Amino acid sequence: MIKINLSRFFLIHFKPTLKIHGCFNQNHYDKNTEIKIKTAKQTIFCHTSSNTKNTCNFNAEIPLQRRFSFLRIKVSPPHKKSFSLRKVFIIHLGKKLSSRSLQPQTSNKKNILVVCHEVSLTGAPLIGKKLSYELNKSFNVFLWVGKILDNSILPQFEKHCCQIFEGFHNSKYIAKKLPKLEFAIFNSIITAAVVRDIKPHTKTIMLIHEFSYFCSQMITNTQNIADITVFPSVKVQQSYTNFPLKKIFTQPQGFLGFNKDGDFDSTYLDKLNQENTKFVLSCGTICSRKGYDIFLQTAQKYRQNYPQEKVIFIWMGSKDQHNPEYNLWQEVYSNLVQLKNICMIPAQKNPENFFHKADVFYMCSRLDPCPNVVIEAMHCKKPIVLFDEGCGSVDFFPTDSQGAKIIPYLDVEIAAKTIQFLLNNPSLCKSMGDRNHEYVRENLNFSDYAKNLKEIAET
Repeated sequence: MIKINLSRFFLIHFKPTLKIHGCFNQNHYDKNTEIKIKTAKQTIFCHTSSNTKNTCNFNAEIPLQRRFSFLRIKVSPPHKKSFSLRKVFIIHLGKKLSSRSLQPQTSNKKNILVVCHEVSLTGAPLIGKKLSYELNKSFNVFLWVGKILDNSILPQFEKHCCQIFEGFHNSKYIAKKLPKLEFAIFNSIITAAVVRDIKPHTKTIMLIHEFSYFCSQMITNTQNIADITVFPSVKVQQSYTNFPLKKIFTQPQGFLGFNKDGDFDSTYLDKLNQENTKFVLSCGTICSRKGYDIFLQTAQKYRQNYPQEKVIFIWMGSKDQHNPEYNLWQEVYSNLVQLKNICMIPAQKNPENFFHKADVFYMCSRLDPCPNVVIEAMHCKKPIVLFDEGCGSVDFFPTDSQGAKIIPYLDVEIAAKTIQFLLNNPSLCKSMGDRNHEYVRENLNFSDYAKNLKEIAET
């Protein structure tokens, strides 16, 4: 139960039934005053009664049908030709502060904070999880997450943390609850809104995994800018040239490793056990930024241009039926989704076997700063096909495209042609894959990444 004292006039008890009591000055109201409370699709009319000659009470009980963020109370007088008055109260019902203690603090270790915008099986949160694991070797790690979207992987985040705080709505309160910190790492620009509350207490490091075109609105003023900013690639850094950032470093995050304890759906893997068939793998949530529609169009173009070749295009990623973008792509490209050379696979906790099954990895995102899946494909000795703009991973490949074929932005015709060329040159694919694996081993070690961040934070 949450009790929120908004003022001396309001007290809210947050239960399955929301009870609201209040009173207002009666100078501008009479017995015909109507008070409505709107939440989501509900409209509740309040009961009113006179308290004294100058005040009027109102109360209501609201059965909560769905989650909502804002409650709006409208006080409307009876209809008058020459007079209109409306009073609006905005009451924010934030989620109750949640925190849980996990492993005990070690007295000989200093404390640090890692901030992640969410717990999910996606890029930036997985970097935050791995970062907590690496930094826990030297520090007591306190984790602060905006929201938990996947409870099944939450234990993986909890393993190496002293305490987890959930919710960004009460950032000032959480900042006061934290112990003395050596530094704080904000993993993703989406966490920028809570930087201002931590900056007075410790050094702040922002890891920006996003292009500015995608979410520059997250940095609304200089108070949201951390003391140190770390970009995963030069291309991403260049997109922030108009922002007054302070100390800047460029550091790709490195290979996260596969979750050996994570399961995968073997039924999908069995479907791919087809003789004389080659596979092109793409990964990501189904949205325009990840280029899901580009993937479908490339598969269609390949089928049109090379109808005799047995090639299957695999998309591995989450399907959110409530995501309007997913419904849009399914409706617009429904004829493509049903093509025989396309296979849809849900996100897997351990996708390693699917990477090994692929012959080529196709990175078709419109905007992707340094996707983990490219590094994973490189580790698994796969040649990469990606666009020349919108993907920071081009930093991994020299101008002669050794290890990858870099093609004109969003050109599905050339993409299909390049994929066909690679699939029909297995020796070239092998040499490109071997080079990629070696590059990851020498340059993209995550332990080194965490060590470098520690050194950056301590400078």
